Amino acid sequence: MQLNETLAHMAALIRENPSITVREIANEMRFADNKSVYYWLGKANFKGIQDFKKNVLGTDSSTVEGISVEMNRNNYFLLKVPLRSWRNIKKEDGPQWYYFLHQNPNPRGIFAIQIETNDFTPWFFNQDILVIDTLQDYQQGMWVLLKQGRNYSIGRVGNQGQIFEPNTFAVLKKSKYKILGVIINQHRRLNQNQ
Repeated sequence: MQLNETLAHMAALIRENPSITVREIANEMRFADNKSVYYWLGKANFKGIQDFKKNVLGTDSSTVEGISVEMNRNNYFLLKVPLRSWRNIKKEDGPQWYYFLHQNPNPRGIFAIQIETNDFTPWFFNQDILVIDTLQDYQQGMWVLLKQGRNYSIGRVGNQGQIFEPNTFAVLKKSKYKILGVIINQHRRLNQNQ
């Protein structure tokens, strides 16, 4: 792995989970042990994980990855976030990334996931990419990404915080799922055969 790609992956993991441990970073990146995390940080002249986290999560404009664009008098920043597999399969060719525009240059708790089913049509289709904000509070009418056992699912928030299965409108039992975050962005490929 190249230094910049390794640090970008670590930074994305920290943005997704600011309290991530060195051990969790090593596991996500498939390093043999925790020392590898410190090796890469040292190679980039960071004094340790806290120094790196401070740099990644800081508001200093020098930490902003990507470019800034103005749309409708608002600034948006190009972000690079981890792209998870719907089936929780780690790719052999390394981490996958998704780029999108966001109002905050250094958001926390953001990742993307690509749907690999048509179980949620007509709202979400196979190959749609969803951007998830794990820190945003969910409210009535929002779509949320759920984890049910080892599987991902999608639910709709109803009144009183109930979560509904979108096709049957059945209320899901809170003991059966964990809310991972709010769906804040959806990207659909125009050609679904690709």
